[in-house]
Amino acid sequence: MKVLIVKLSSLGDVVHTLPALGLLRSRLGPSARIDWLVEEGAAGIVEGHPLVDEVLVVKNRGWLREPAATLAVAGRLRERRYDVVVDFQGLAKSAVWVALSGATRRIGFAKARELSHLALTERLGGLDSDMHAVDRYLRLAAMVSPADGELRARFPLEVDNDAAARAAELLESSGLSAQTPFMVLIPGARWPTKLWSEERFAEVARRAADELGLGSVVVGAAADRPKGRAIVEMAGRKGVADLTGRTTLKELAALCAMAQAAVSVDSGPMHVAAAAETAVVALFGPTSAKRTGPYGGGHVVVRSGAHCSPCFKKHCADPFCMRRIDAEGVMEAVRTVLRGRTLDAGGRDSAPRPAGPGRGGFE
Repeated sequence: MKVLIVKLSSLGDVVHTLPALGLLRSRLGPSARIDWLVEEGAAGIVEGHPLVDEVLVVKNRGWLREPAATLAVAGRLRERRYDVVVDFQGLAKSAVWVALSGATRRIGFAKARELSHLALTERLGGLDSDMHAVDRYLRLAAMVSPADGELRARFPLEVDNDAAARAAELLESSGLSAQTPFMVLIPGARWPTKLWSEERFAEVARRAADELGLGSVVVGAAADRPKGRAIVEMAGRKGVADLTGRTTLKELAALCAMAQAAVSVDSGPMHVAAAAETAVVALFGPTSAKRTGPYGGGHVVVRSGAHCSPCFKKHCADPFCMRRIDAEGVMEAVRTVLRGRTLDAGGRDSAPRPAGPGRGGFE
């Protein structure tokens, strides 16, 4: 059987699809061909993955930016003669690729947006609107080869030795090392409403150093460099480093896997950290942690309890839902996720215990 996964973007959504990839491979076996169509911004997560036969990379808005290259990819899809294409994206841009694939079976969500469901031959409906994205994607993948049994999410996040070595080098160059207990700070997000102030991230880094002996490494995209520099400067502590814009996606995953914890706004790198089995303190305001929070046990979601949250708005004149989250509440959450870990090089062997209710609107 030849299967095409269509999950183009964004980074967090691509990470959420990894358990579905694992399910497809386990059910279809090694003889099946599984390819993945993805945009270049998130391609690093799946390129070279041992469960994927070929990763086909296109540019965002490639039909306008690079029409010749995009047409070439379309031609390759037709040549593959896929038996099944699974549209995990559910948008017009993915529906175009689904139609171009020429697959006999075209599977996706019944309530997909932008009329993208019209390109499908099989539709999955009846899902709870608050179901986590990982669980939705698992159910969609199960339609390819139905079988009895519970659908269990496992994140086959691939971190190769080269990426791990490069991440260790970056730590050394920043004054830390893989043997130094540290956490990652993830301050960047695409929505302005998801952001938490650099001043409070800096306060958390400063208090983690003073009270817990824990270093901090700020990570993110190149666009987050001003945030990274500001946090390091305001923290004013040795052992607080800025690596924003300096890692590939695989190196980011490796760095997260070395960390004792992550403090993050709702973002793609947050999901990378969770998939790397790092305990995440996730700061949520305008979005729903039930739908897109860090998946699995051992994480803590901190909310302010604002009456209008979640509103799912990208812009807000007064995003007080995030502003009302204070550093003390976040530090308490950090302590919570660290209770199950030992702050030394062997700490990765001990998983944090699931968080319960507490100060700061924990979930």
